[in-house]
Amino acid sequence: MNPASQARDGLLNGLSKRAITAPPPAPPGGRFPSNPSRHFWLHVVLIPGGLALLAWLAASSGIDRVVSDLFYAPSLAHFPAHDNFWLELFGHRIAKAGIWIVAIGVLVAAVGAARIWPAAPAGARRALWVALLAMALGPAIVFLLKQTTSHHCPWDLKAYGGFADATFDWFVAPVDAGHCFPSGHASAGYSVVALGFLAKAVDRPRLAWGALIGAVVLGSAFSAVRIVQGAHFVSHNLWAAGIDWCAAALVFTPLFAGAKP
Repeated sequence: MNPASQARDGLLNGLSKRAITAPPPAPPGGRFPSNPSRHFWLHVVLIPGGLALLAWLAASSGIDRVVSDLFYAPSLAHFPAHDNFWLELFGHRIAKAGIWIVAIGVLVAAVGAARIWPAAPAGARRALWVALLAMALGPAIVFLLKQTTSHHCPWDLKAYGGFADATFDWFVAPVDAGHCFPSGHASAGYSVVALGFLAKAVDRPRLAWGALIGAVVLGSAFSAVRIVQGAHFVSHNLWAAGIDWCAAALVFTPLFAGAKP
C-alpha cells in the first residue's frame, strides 16, 4: 500500500471513530430538557405538596401561634415591629420593588432578545417569555385567594389586640374575606423560583439549582419580615411558597416536554 492510500485510510478510520464516540446532537431551539416526568412529579407535585403539608401542620399544631407570640407584646396589645419605619421601608416596600425590577428585567430581555442576541436559539427566547409568565402566575393566584379566604392577619385577630375572630374558610363572599391568606409579600419573594426553571430550560443546571435555592432564601426572608410585623402566620408563607413553586413549574412543563407553551 502506497503512502497516499495509508493516509487516506487513517483519515477515514479517525472520522469513523469520532462519529461513533460523538455526543448526540443537542435538542433544537437551544433547550436541553430534563426528564419531563421527573420535573412534573418533583416540582409540580412533591415539593408544593410537601410545602402545603408543612403549612397545614404549622396551622393545626399551634406552631403559627407559637412563632407569632414571640413578636407580640401583650402589654402593648400590639406587634412592635409593625410600626418600625426601617423594617417597613427596606423589608417590605423596597424589597417588593426589587422583585418588580427583576420582572421588568426579564420582560426587557424577552422583548429585546431578538435584537440584542440575534444568534440566540428560538427556545431560549421563548423560555424568557415563559419565565415572565411563571413569575406572575403564582402571585396572581395568591392575590385572588386573598379575596376569597376568611383567614385574617395576626394583627387583626382578637388574640393579638385586633377585632376579628380566628376563622378559616377557603371560599367566602368578598365582604367576609380576610384579605390576608396566603402571604402576598412572601409570594413576591418566592416568585423568583421561575428564574431557576429558566436556567434549567437553557441548560444551566448549576445556575438553576442556585437560583432555586436563592428563591427559597429570598422568599423566606420576605416571610420573616411579615411574621415579625404581625402581618402573617408561618402557614401563610408556606402556602405562598407552594403555590408559587407549583405554578412556575407547571408553566415550564410544556417547555421541558418539548412542546410550545
